[in-house]
Amino acid sequence: MELVFGTMELVFGTMELVFGTMELVFGTMELVFGTMELVFGTMELVFGTMELVFGTMELVFGTMELVFGTMELVFGTMELVFGTMELGFGTIELVFGTMELVFGTMELGFGTM
Repeated sequence: MELVFGTMELVFGTMELVFGTMELVFGTMELVFGTMELVFGTMELVFGTMELVFGTMELVFGTMELVFGTMELVFGTMELVFGTMELGFGTIELVFGTMELVFGTMELGFGTM
């Protein structure tokens, strides 16, 4: 009878060992899947950071393009102002030339009389 109880105890101990081993295997699988999830999350973080860096570079280049365009607008406006001033001086020169022509014509008329 003692042999039967010993054998039963051995069987139950072996079953307990098997269930413990299965629990260890499932825990290890859970650890592996958690590690894979951590790796994929880290990769996602890296790619997101790269996307942020490239977006920031695009923003910087766009800002530089805006600055250069504004400078070009300022220089074009200055060129327009100087051209307008040149037109004004040319108009004044035209007025004085016309007055000189009028006075010359009057002088010619008086000289003819």
